[in-house]
Amino acid sequence: MGVPAMSLSTRTAAILAALSVLVLAVGHAGAQPGAHPVDQRPPAPARSEATALGLSLGVTAAGLGVMAASLQYEESDFGPVFAVGSAVALIGPSAGHIYAGEPGRAVATTLIRAGGAGLVVAGASQFELCILAPCDDHDDNGPAVLLMAAGTAVIVGAAVYDFIDTPRAVRRANARALQVTPTVLASSSGLAPGLAFGGSF
Repeated sequence: MGVPAMSLSTRTAAILAALSVLVLAVGHAGAQPGAHPVDQRPPAPARSEATALGLSLGVTAAGLGVMAASLQYEESDFGPVFAVGSAVALIGPSAGHIYAGEPGRAVATTLIRAGGAGLVVAGASQFELCILAPCDDHDDNGPAVLLMAAGTAVIVGAAVYDFIDTPRAVRRANARALQVTPTVLASSSGLAPGLAFGGSF
């Protein structure tokens, strides 16, 4: 007597059931008593808000210090030293964003400050210093002063923004680093659903 033919739906159900049993059997055989999928190593420390802000303030202060020290140099050396200090001071407020993993924001605010420095230089180049000798009637320092004031405001404003946003940048970075995903946990009793926590710092 022949075996009755199974319908397509019956064969499909039987295959799925067999695969389910196989997966459970393999998982049960591979699990050791007391095994736990969570990494037992201590988690890597998160980025520090204090460190980020300290970098921003410290690098900025270092740049300003080099600029001040350049005043003691001879005229031939003053320019290069002052330029190096200025570059460090312009980048300094963004050091915390670089530490927090936001180089794009750091580049943007640094370029804004560089634009402000350009305004200051443009204004200074047009400024007529009338201390030892009186200015001519046609001399007008108004536009030059406005350019210098506007450039200074841009530099200071972008720096203050960086200092204020640096701790928030660290919090954003730490939030991005924490990942929670559904997974299957293996234990001595079989497979069970759970959550896996992962982070990168």
